[in-house]
Amino acid sequence: MLARVFGRRLADRGRGGVVLVGAAGAEHGIPWLAAPAAAKAYTNTLGWGLHAEFAARGVTVTVLAPGPTRTELQSRRSLPDSVGMTASDCVSQALRALEAGRGMVIPGVVARVLNRLPATLTRRIAGRTMAAAAAQESNR
Repeated sequence: MLARVFGRRLADRGRGGVVLVGAAGAEHGIPWLAAPAAAKAYTNTLGWGLHAEFAARGVTVTVLAPGPTRTELQSRRSLPDSVGMTASDCVSQALRALEAGRGMVIPGVVARVLNRLPATLTRRIAGRTMAAAAAQESNR
């Protein structure tokens, strides 16, 4: 709703940009994070649609679809912090993509590679990672 409301305001001005935060691989399903992955898959799809709708009116909608990102949430969930990019790098890439008029950006080599793998394989990889994190957390 907010993207539509603000997108219309920007379109009335004839310029502007919106960044929506989705997730790389969300459409593949992420075990142990099924509901958040489904919400992010929705965001990815919404962003592509809005990107097409608003482009002719001078507004860029870019979906930031990050993979592993080193954040407090990652450490709280006992996920490995050696994998992933910094939040600052993630934001920088999103803003560059927005300025370039791109509909989506998947920052980070790890996320881009994983996003190109078959869904069955990425679900298996994510499932193992998330299951191990869940087991570590339950042992605390």
